[in-house]
Amino acid sequence: MGFHLDQVSYGTLINGLCKVGQARAALQLLRRVDGKLVQPNVVMYNTIIDSMCKVKLVNEAFDLYSEMVSEGISPDVVTYSALISGFFIVGKLKDAIDLFNKMILENIKPDVYTFNILVDGFCKDGKMKEGKTVFAMMMKQGIKPNVVTYCSLMDGYCLVKQVNKANSIFNTMAQGGVNPDTQSYNIMINGFCKIKKVDEAMNLFKKMHCKNIIPNVVTYTSLIDGLCKSGKISYALKLVDEMHDRGVPPDIITYSSILDALCKNHQVDKAIALLTKLKDQVFEDLFVKGYNLDVYAYTVMIQGFCVKGLFNEALALLSKMEDNGRIPDAKTYEIIILSLFKKDENDMAEKLLREMIARGLL
Repeated sequence: MGFHLDQVSYGTLINGLCKVGQARAALQLLRRVDGKLVQPNVVMYNTIIDSMCKVKLVNEAFDLYSEMVSEGISPDVVTYSALISGFFIVGKLKDAIDLFNKMILENIKPDVYTFNILVDGFCKDGKMKEGKTVFAMMMKQGIKPNVVTYCSLMDGYCLVKQVNKANSIFNTMAQGGVNPDTQSYNIMINGFCKIKKVDEAMNLFKKMHCKNIIPNVVTYTSLIDGLCKSGKISYALKLVDEMHDRGVPPDIITYSSILDALCKNHQVDKAIALLTKLKDQVFEDLFVKGYNLDVYAYTVMIQGFCVKGLFNEALALLSKMEDNGRIPDAKTYEIIILSLFKKDENDMAEKLLREMIARGLL
């Protein structure tokens, strides 16, 4: 008679395929469920719909939703939440709202996850009024916002440069019985740093320590970037040391911020020293983790050399970045070429200009 998979086995296999990003293969497997011995169920459909939405195959996911309805399988809150999220991911806000309204009409109650998708979708699009309306709606329906809800609102307000409103949301979290986590602090620290309120960001950082909330690489990098842009490079360098002491290795974004600040403040010597130190200390580590100095970091260093008139060093670094698999972009070339022309190094400038044209960067 042969071996037959049961409903649980099919569900497990479909889930496994979706988890490794094989939504299409999962769909093919669903097609093999014959409906005689084993019935496809809402969980199988939901798993594939969710997986498709995550990789932006939203139209196909919606077709699958239509198919399940025609097969007499009733969509649930998970189905609708996955599709609403998918529509937001591909920027189809109207479709997301229409589906939310359809869900309500069909007496399917949205849960905190559904509301979070809506709040986050509106906030990411800078539509704070709509985000707040959804927040009020969930409160009215007796669904308690969680840390994700608050973070979406704070992030949205920071995005539209209304950091004070984000801060008041941050302060009301605890009153609502929700404890801010590292992500919450990161949003506010980054928000304050972006509007040059580094002291407020530092106060929040100290508050994290007091409350035993562990800062991560994002926390430190936001602060370091803020301090660097405010000209407080020595403080930023102290934080890099603290990162090492606390076992939080700085990433390439952290180093780029410092290199940028050092070069713009004409402290190229310190930048070179840091680059050399990077080579000795954590370059191996960065390579192992798949990091490397990016084009931006090299360009910053080259700019620093050019400002000081150290063209041989700038050209050596241009060559070095190529050796490390980082292809210079138009900005990198422009910085060197303009600096060379200013210093009457016309032959070298023209040589690089020809090289730039040959690479199709002009």
